[in-house]
Amino acid sequence: MRVPLATVALVVDDDPAVCRVVGRLLERQGFRVVQVFSADEALSHLARDHFDLVVSDQLMPGMTGAELLGCVRARWPSMATVLMSGVPATLAPEFPRPTLRKPFSATELSMCVATVMRPHG
Repeated sequence: MRVPLATVALVVDDDPAVCRVVGRLLERQGFRVVQVFSADEALSHLARDHFDLVVSDQLMPGMTGAELLGCVRARWPSMATVLMSGVPATLAPEFPRPTLRKPFSATELSMCVATVMRPHG
């Protein structure tokens, strides 16, 4: 999937290596990527900049990814979101899909992003 050049993704993970890898994969799809390492940092960026997509890890200090994406959906309901986790048991069953189970392939990420980036996706 290729996206318009103006499409911006925010990647949130407390592991900088994961942020880099996910960021590179999204850049290959045509996204401009901003990487942050906490939910608080993400909320700060979201308050001042435009993003089309937020990809967040679930287990982070302070606020979980599900909590972060709940805040995102409450404030920006049309924003595309993806939750990823290396510990699937931590994913709340009521959290809207899709989610990515770490480790995931570039193809799995691309398919997941394509799903949420569709209009009304």
